[in-house]
Amino acid sequence: MFELIIYLAVGALIGWIAGKIMKVKLSLVMRIILGICGSAVGSIIANVMGFSGGILFSVIGACLLLFIVGRISNKQ
Repeated sequence: MFELIIYLAVGALIGWIAGKIMKVKLSLVMRIILGICGSAVGSIIANVMGFSGGILFSVIGACLLLFIVGRISNKQ
C-alpha cells in the first residue's frame, strides 16, 4: 500500500514537471493525472528499449501524453 502512495506522489510530481515543460493549459488535477499515466507510459517505453526506467523516462512519457492530450483538446 505504501508503494502505491509513493508511486502516486512521484507521478503527481512528474505531472507537475511535465506541465511546466510543455506549458499545456490544463487544470492542475488533469496534469497530475496525466503525469501519473505518463509516468507509467515512460516506464513501459524504457523497458521496451532495455533501460531500467527512472525519472527521465517518466517525464518524457508524461510530456508525450500531455502533448497528445493538448493537441486533441486543442488547448496548446
